[in-house]
Amino acid sequence: MFLDERNGLCMFYDDCQSSPEDLQLYTDAAPSTGFGGFFKGRWFASPWPLEFRELTTGNESSAVFELYPVAITALPGGMSGPPRIQKLGSRGGPVPYSTPQLFGDHLPINHPLSYLQPITADLALQALAPRTMQSYWTAWSCFKQFHAKHSLPFPSFDAVTISSFITYAHTSLGIKVSSIRVYLAGIHFLYKRLHGSECPFSDTRIGLLIKGIRRQHPVPQDSRLPITSSILATCLATLRKGLMSPHSDSTISVMFLLAFFGLLRCSEFTCPSSLFIPDVHPCIADLEQLDQDTIRFTIKQSKTDQSRKGHSISIFNSASDLQPFQYLSHYISYRSAQALSTSPLFVSDEGLPITRHRFQTLLKTILVKSGFPADRYSAHSFRIGAATTAALNGLSEQQIKILGRWSSDAYQSYIRSNLADLRLAQQALMYLHPLYEHPQMKMSSSVPG
Repeated sequence: MFLDERNGLCMFYDDCQSSPEDLQLYTDAAPSTGFGGFFKGRWFASPWPLEFRELTTGNESSAVFELYPVAITALPGGMSGPPRIQKLGSRGGPVPYSTPQLFGDHLPINHPLSYLQPITADLALQALAPRTMQSYWTAWSCFKQFHAKHSLPFPSFDAVTISSFITYAHTSLGIKVSSIRVYLAGIHFLYKRLHGSECPFSDTRIGLLIKGIRRQHPVPQDSRLPITSSILATCLATLRKGLMSPHSDSTISVMFLLAFFGLLRCSEFTCPSSLFIPDVHPCIADLEQLDQDTIRFTIKQSKTDQSRKGHSISIFNSASDLQPFQYLSHYISYRSAQALSTSPLFVSDEGLPITRHRFQTLLKTILVKSGFPADRYSAHSFRIGAATTAALNGLSEQQIKILGRWSSDAYQSYIRSNLADLRLAQQALMYLHPLYEHPQMKMSSSVPG
């Protein structure tokens, strides 16, 4: 489209084997200002180079400008090649050069504090998780597309533009109010990075608009069903019959048991993409057998632990038909003999880390093969199911909080009651005699203890 002849450089990748997260490239460009992007954990931005401006007339398609930051990352040396690129931050590496103007402080280059601004910018970016930054970048791209569609100067932050963007996102794009709030947070964050001040659209009109959308379209009740111990037992029986390869059957069985008995979130035992980072994602060393009675799994980071303080859960050698301790003990020996301790804990037959998406897909397949409606379950159903099973078997609120690492009463929304329990509870209300004259009501459960 842009070359008279091909120069041999190719940026295409196999989307059957990879996902956009694997490439980790997000870019944007403004013809009047410059370009920026996010590439493999690092941010960069720059005004248009003089030689590029000399080649353009101002009548080019915006696609010409959009291509430039993509081409920059493909050059030998990537972002370190062109000296004019102003890098905006890194994760896990040395602090790169960053212009203070792009952080929003507008200090002259000879200001006595200017040397601290690159470090300040990088530390500010470290405050947000990579997935949050990706969400914010998606919001910014959607915000820009809205401007282009309506021929507005980009970016505009007045209340009329922002409220119209919210209405457009909801009515035309079908974006839910929860996602709109994330979009606004992303726009607000990038505005502060650009201007160094609070966004001017933070007023009551925006709040009323969000409230009106929420009332018109209330958030539906969580309809995910719990994977209780009985459902888990059925799924394990399906895997023992040989649903996939021996390696995959064993690996998924261990993942199911660890997710249930550890009350884990999916992000705590899977990888977001095939890009594996030992310091962040679960590796073989994170699952260890301490003695003949205890296995410990170390969670490096979680939804409530973005600072990566880490947390350990224990699986004990207790009597159970599900035999979680035995499954995990065998898997530890199996994986330790295969690879280094810093290798991914759970891998596919091809040796790739099992991603969140892959786990969700396999879970639904196994549920269907086991006779359950897969559309009502998700990876989070293990956590919901374990909390439900714990409540049905009489565990105290404090015990459930400890098991699920909850610091609030949020666990209560995870506990599901079935019709049999409600029937027994209602029957207890029908007695006219004092409760002590009758056998103590015992809540029944469809799952074993």
